[in-house]
Amino acid sequence: MSNSDETVRVSLILPLWVKELLNAAAESEGVAVSTLASHILVEGARNTIDIPKPPPPAAPIPTVTDVLRSYVDGSSRLIGPCGEAWPCEYDENLSQYIGDCEFCHHCNVRVR
Repeated sequence: MSNSDETVRVSLILPLWVKELLNAAAESEGVAVSTLASHILVEGARNTIDIPKPPPPAAPIPTVTDVLRSYVDGSSRLIGPCGEAWPCEYDENLSQYIGDCEFCHHCNVRVR
């Protein structure tokens, strides 16, 4: 595999009650079970091998309206999800994905 974001299939054998818990948790979070399971597996891998957890986003990705408003006002300073001045190192073409969730390739902050 040449692309690290390529989707692969993993089969797990779980007791029914665990699957039902995953279904309920995914439904309450409004995501697919596979997305929730992916997040849980990534978090478990990070905890196991002591990779630092990604920081929470400092701000959402500015919309076109936000950028235009700051340009016209000249008063507000836009920041990216990493907390740096916008435009920061975020590049949509280099993002990493887990399910439908997008993470900045530079700072590992969830941006969508």
